Amino acid sequence: MVKLSPEQQRVVECVKAHGGELIRLPGGFWTAPHTPVCRASGAPEWFTTVQTVRALEKKGVLVRANVFKEEWRDTRRLVPWVGSYGLVGEGKEIDR
Repeated sequence: MVKLSPEQQRVVECVKAHGGELIRLPGGFWTAPHTPVCRASGAPEWFTTVQTVRALEKKGVLVRANVFKEEWRDTRRLVPWVGSYGLVGEGKEIDR
């Protein structure tokens, strides 16, 4: 069982809704490909932090896609078992 925090759940649902990938934009913003970016701030409409990305990797929810050699900027993908779940409730555990 994997227990996700509310922020981790939000990220999983956003990534699932946008094709299952998470990319790193300049400035350290982790978001889905093609997410609109605000011209004034340079921030995407939705994003998460590297801490959340690493926590989801540690829990086995995200894996590297090996698009880039560098770990810090490599695209992440949801693992297949995550895609089979619906909305994960707050503090809910999910089976692998």
